Amino acid sequence: MNRVFNLILVVSGILMMAYSSYISIKIHKIFSSGKHWFSFGGKFKRTWSILPVFILFFLAMYCLYLFHYQQNASVNYEVLSSIILFFGALFVLTIVYVNYKVFSIMQGRGAQ
Repeated sequence: MNRVFNLILVVSGILMMAYSSYISIKIHKIFSSGKHWFSFGGKFKRTWSILPVFILFFLAMYCLYLFHYQQNASVNYEVLSSIILFFGALFVLTIVYVNYKVFSIMQGRGAQ
């Protein structure tokens, strides 16, 4: 039962990350559009392009973990946990930074 639960969680995570990647790429296209009604969007093209890379990285790690899990391969969980925590923190920092820049511009202060 524990194995089925783990598989359900990992496969669900893969599906959520894949959908997040799709949405992130769509947002990147919006920022890149240069439409007059979204004039500040072009300023975030470079910054936003980092986010799909993170999401695809996490998606790849989910798939790699699933492969190793299915193969009953041994995994160094201390290293795996450290990698997940580090890149998770980097991802959160990037999200917070992008949102700060967006909200600063929306407030009229400009990106700082």
